[in-house]
Amino acid sequence: PAVVILIWVLLAATVDDIGPLLWGTLVGYVIQSAWLLWLASRADGMWGRPRLGFSAHQWPDLVKAAGVMLVGQIAMSFVGPIDQYTAANLGANANATLGFAARLLSLVLGLGAASVGRAALPVLADVQSRGDAAHARSVALKWSVWMLGAGAVAAAVGWLLAPWGVALLFERGAFTAQDTLAVAHVLRWGLMQLPFYFGVLILVQLLASQNRYRIMAGIAVANFAIKALMNMVLAPVMGTAGIMLATSCMYALSYICYVFVALYLPASPSGAR
Repeated sequence: PAVVILIWVLLAATVDDIGPLLWGTLVGYVIQSAWLLWLASRADGMWGRPRLGFSAHQWPDLVKAAGVMLVGQIAMSFVGPIDQYTAANLGANANATLGFAARLLSLVLGLGAASVGRAALPVLADVQSRGDAAHARSVALKWSVWMLGAGAVAAAVGWLLAPWGVALLFERGAFTAQDTLAVAHVLRWGLMQLPFYFGVLILVQLLASQNRYRIMAGIAVANFAIKALMNMVLAPVMGTAGIMLATSCMYALSYICYVFVALYLPASPSGAR
């Protein structure tokens, strides 16, 4: 969906409403759904037909996991409002600058989450289900290091191309060259989160395959706490760029926590909550 949205917006010469975003999202999800349906049919050689009900034996475990994860998700959902509140206290245009930079970052982060996260979970869950927890941990840590390096390369390339990318996508009408420099500056500090974000994607799937939802929820709450603290420390000193740097610090803490759990708290072959 993110790629189709980008293409649709770029093809729209003049944007007067939300039409390009709406149609890009709709068409992107239709393509994704059809593609996933085709891949699923190839995996087991049959077309599945959904049947509604609550008789599946997985429901109790799902409800328990959802209840625990809800705590972490609620904590992380406050990160966006905190950023907007902090930016509002920085003066005029700070929220707008943050918003433009966040849109570009969300495109890159969304692509990584959709591709890496969905590809890693089935593999790690399959290894975990066979009772080989040590191998699953080894694979996840190795992939995580690779993703950390890939994220560092992406951040370096993005740092160099940030002014060009912002100008290509936004510099028209009331959005001036000076605005491009301001957004590119904030975007560059936000790109520092890419290595840790990509590295965390793999380790999140490892803990999910081990049913460690309480630990994941605890890390999410810790992320929220460090994000709120770093916003208060960095935003007054660095302005809007400090908000982005605070997010990078949050993902760095998250990566350290997940690596510590994966290394020093190995799960039993059957998984642990």
